[in-house]
Amino acid sequence: MDGTTAAAGADRRNWLALASVKGVGPAAAQRLLKHFGSPAALLACSRGELIAAGMPADRARALSQPDWRAVDRACAWLEEAGEARCLLTLQDVTYPELLRQIADPPLLLFVRGRRECLAAPQLAVVGSRNPSADGRGVARDFARQLGHAGLTINSGLAVGIDAAAHEGALDAGGATIAVSGCGPDRIYPQRHADLA
Repeated sequence: MDGTTAAAGADRRNWLALASVKGVGPAAAQRLLKHFGSPAALLACSRGELIAAGMPADRARALSQPDWRAVDRACAWLEEAGEARCLLTLQDVTYPELLRQIADPPLLLFVRGRRECLAAPQLAVVGSRNPSADGRGVARDFARQLGHAGLTINSGLAVGIDAAAHEGALDAGGATIAVSGCGPDRIYPQRHADLA
């Protein structure tokens, strides 16, 4: 591993460590990053420095003890062979710009597949987990037509309208992004493993 790769790996580990700290959400992490400059500088701080920067004592203690086992698991997942995987941090130039502009954007995005889809024109399609057959068909047809028009379809991989939207985009040979709330190492619901 050359010096550049080692530095990138250390930077990735520091971002993962910061994200692993319980009780420090995106808004608090961003305030701290503005104050200290980087995850490495932040994680190198003493509890006293963190408290002086406005962190409550319990969170300062948590920041001084990140979950390095969780970091190791995330790094192992990122390095598994077989598919394209990457980690985007809030400071990466390829982090989706519109997502960066929301009030509390996530610090990290775990990406499986083609990350260039994140920069494509997109439309989100979400809805009922228990739609009628007609509703499911309309969602699939709608997403198919939008996919033919070149839009990337975003949804949540959930049962119902979300799945129909993903299927419609794929029917069109288009791109689709599944936004998952359970982490990149799990497909939920499991019955959508093939769809994922």
